[in-house]
Amino acid sequence: KPHTAPLVFWTLIFWIAGILIFYSYIIIFNIKFYRKTNDRKLITDERIWHIAEQCRKQLRIKKPIPLFETGAVEEPCIYGLLNPVILVPKNMINTLSDIEVRCVLTHEFIHYKKKDNIFNLFTMIINSIHWFNPLVHIAFFVMRHDNELLCDYRSLKHMAGERYAYEKTLLKLACSQGYNKLVISESIVGNKKGLKERIVRIAKNTGYRAIWSVVAVLMIIVVGCTGLSNEKEPAEAERYANLEPVKLNFYTRGYSDKPPEIGDILKEIELRLADSLMITPVFHWIPYENYTDELKRLISSGEDVDAFTDYGIYSVMQETDIVKDISALFPQYAPNYYKELKSTKAGEMLLQSVTYNDRLYMIPWNYFNCPRYCIVARKDLVSKYADKGFDTLEEYGDFLKAVKENENGIIPGVVHSSDFFDAYIKGNGYYSDNATWFYSNFSDKQHTIYPITDLTEFIDAYNLIKNWKDNGYVAKANLSYYSTEYMTLGWVASMIYNGRNLDQIKSVSPGKYEYGIYNLYMNSTQLLSVSSQGIIVSKYSKNPERVLMFLEWLHASQENYDLFMYGIEGVNYELKGDNIYIPSNVKSKMSWDIGGAEFFKDNRFIRSSLFDTKEYRNTLLDASLKNVITSEELKMQIFGKNSYGLAGEILKDEEWLEESTRMQQNLQNLFDKFFSNSNMKTFCKNIDNGVFIHTPQQLQEMQKEAGVDDIVEYYEEMFERYKR
Repeated sequence: KPHTAPLVFWTLIFWIAGILIFYSYIIIFNIKFYRKTNDRKLITDERIWHIAEQCRKQLRIKKPIPLFETGAVEEPCIYGLLNPVILVPKNMINTLSDIEVRCVLTHEFIHYKKKDNIFNLFTMIINSIHWFNPLVHIAFFVMRHDNELLCDYRSLKHMAGERYAYEKTLLKLACSQGYNKLVISESIVGNKKGLKERIVRIAKNTGYRAIWSVVAVLMIIVVGCTGLSNEKEPAEAERYANLEPVKLNFYTRGYSDKPPEIGDILKEIELRLADSLMITPVFHWIPYENYTDELKRLISSGEDVDAFTDYGIYSVMQETDIVKDISALFPQYAPNYYKELKSTKAGEMLLQSVTYNDRLYMIPWNYFNCPRYCIVARKDLVSKYADKGFDTLEEYGDFLKAVKENENGIIPGVVHSSDFFDAYIKGNGYYSDNATWFYSNFSDKQHTIYPITDLTEFIDAYNLIKNWKDNGYVAKANLSYYSTEYMTLGWVASMIYNGRNLDQIKSVSPGKYEYGIYNLYMNSTQLLSVSSQGIIVSKYSKNPERVLMFLEWLHASQENYDLFMYGIEGVNYELKGDNIYIPSNVKSKMSWDIGGAEFFKDNRFIRSSLFDTKEYRNTLLDASLKNVITSEELKMQIFGKNSYGLAGEILKDEEWLEESTRMQQNLQNLFDKFFSNSNMKTFCKNIDNGVFIHTPQQLQEMQKEAGVDDIVEYYEEMFERYKR
């Protein structure tokens, strides 16, 4: 009989012994690890549970996966085969922000969805069989690292625009000591030696490539094992699959007895969404004077309020029981709009302005209230008499003089005196962060309030505009010339405009002459308010995801934006190129523009009539973002806290809250008395009619009699109290 050679026999015994030792070690290690997890405690925190549910639903995982805290791990991981759980180190979860928690859970859920724990068990079995072959160990090491790259890639696909946050989370968790390849689990950090490549790939937005998986599979085939390649990326499910028709109720400021006539517009939107989002948008109007109180009543009573418009999120801080945290929802259900905001410094500012305590509470507009004034002027005349443009009002005066002396039948300029004074003061180093006609200087080390009548710049501005009026450089009585029609005909060479009002200039047809926008005082710092306005989702909305999907649709294309903002082409407006024109027979939608559409503005899609639309968008952005200091930066300089930080401290201190409310009420009483005299208003009105009745010195005395010094004194007292 043939017999087994002794070398082969003992080799077989040695190999089987190696397998048994390998298996025994893995089993013992996992038993010890399981015993260590006996201290695990179910995580019931509402914040974490909410984020986990959102992540699970987004990835279409039907089975709930519990989250536990335990001292057995030093980094988050998914553990178990039949009934897996996510294990988190003790006390770690409270150190993570909402977005960091989402990064962790998304990664672990993807491991679960790919059945990586089962795959790991399989690799351990193969490794045990081939314990003597270093090629097998290398192959599976490469595959495991490659698997982490795939998980990173898939995670980022579900977290549009959050590459930086994901990188930051990886580095933060890498400080732990965890990772043991003998435990049947999968963690977000994995092998730290491969972490550098993962960070680099994420930073460069490099897609997953399967080359190393192929190499690994080939190496395994060499030693007799096959079929361990990474799975292919499955095609994404249809985005709108299984959606049911819903009605979304939006609430905004306005008067319900005279609502805007936008029924046809909303009906057209409903028809366009019938085969996709299946949304019927409905707008309701609440009077301005009791907007917040009525909203709170409606939401608390169970009324179907899906979302509402607001200026900033100060209402959120006081009415936390009516608003929804959308930190997880926004990136999931409006990923492209979220990514657009995250992709620019300006967009980051807008998102930051609607974030409180690291939670996002508003879908902001993609727009800024331009802080600068500008000159709207005929381009042909500017090229003749001011080919370098004009940065100051004095330079603009030279242009007016040249037009007056050289052009017949043309009004050189139309100037509203209140805009003129405000532009001049702000162009010479001042800003207004308080009431109208009260200013502070950027160069002051101590925050000081000045009424306009106390400034020498006001006297200079008065003398300048008087000179213009006396010499006919600007219209003597300008009220009748504030019409777009005069510019489309070319009869008015130029006008001063507040940058934030430029979008109100709409004409019925293209003009005879081309007009341009020339920003004033671009070399002077201006104060930019970044307190965003936008949409807040109601805490008890039955359709928060659909609200965000609707906003995603609106901001997705020029066509969608035009329909919502301007109406139906051919009915509400006409297009010629990129410019928009409103036919004379179309009824004005002013109340919709101000009370509704205003909160959805997007600088990428706004249109103009008088100016080239692309030039208008770029010029407006330059005026809004160049050489500015934001209101939040200013608050930090003065108080050492931003607006929400200050408001948060006030809300925490009941005594200080009462004192602040009392001070604000007293200040309002002083303002009521002061503005009831309307001295400054009358002063400007007279100038606009071409009459100079009072001098700045006389106006100053009239303002003092009206109580201007009391307002300044009270302002300074409030600022000192805020600083303390």
